[in-house]
Amino acid sequence: MAVIKDDTWLKKRSWYAEYCKEGNEESILANHILRGDRGFSVREMFELLEASELEFIEMVQSRTWQIRDLFEEPDKASKIIGKSWNEISQRKQLEWFETLHPYHRLIDFWCGNLQVNCQALSIEKWREEDWINAKVTLHPQNKNDFKRDRLIQSINEKTAVFLGDNSLVEGNLNYIDSSLGACLLQVWEKPAMVKYLLDCWLRINPVDPVTLEAKDEEKAFSELKKGLRILCEAGVIFLERTNT
Repeated sequence: MAVIKDDTWLKKRSWYAEYCKEGNEESILANHILRGDRGFSVREMFELLEASELEFIEMVQSRTWQIRDLFEEPDKASKIIGKSWNEISQRKQLEWFETLHPYHRLIDFWCGNLQVNCQALSIEKWREEDWINAKVTLHPQNKNDFKRDRLIQSINEKTAVFLGDNSLVEGNLNYIDSSLGACLLQVWEKPAMVKYLLDCWLRINPVDPVTLEAKDEEKAFSELKKGLRILCEAGVIFLERTNT
């Protein structure tokens, strides 16, 4: 691969300069020379889950698996299909996404045990009650002193917080503002409830920057939910319903 031109399709899609460095044989063996490795499709993933009696919950980084994002006019596309997007199963949407845009090299997903009496509910279907009583937990991959120090520095300097070295983060989810970073700091040592973070958010952002009037709780709650969803979709935190 080292002697192939850099603009060759195979090299652009599958090769990294780091592979040529001494002592990096493991990366090549794990990513390119797995004997008999043919990969899996989304359809096969669901078949394996059914055979294992496990329930599919959601894709990791679910925001990057949205079939609607592949269409110029999603609503017009659903009319052509003959069903609204909400009527099309999650499984079918993921299969279509993979067919039209096989972007993801890895199929990472969350699943649960069907024997446990707990119905998984997509975050898009959460009610206000689900949100206010939800628990926020930091992903253990993020819990290290270097990231914490960098987070505190960004908060103090009121600059954007960089999340890009988290392997679960892709695309435009690499940065968050310092206000959301301050909330993230509250769950660094232990999980916290959303209702507690809402109080923190109002203390961090007490005033509407446009009207300069005190920010009402409804608007603050909407802002916080949006921020927490960004962090969750980026794989930075876990959101858990507690009022099931």
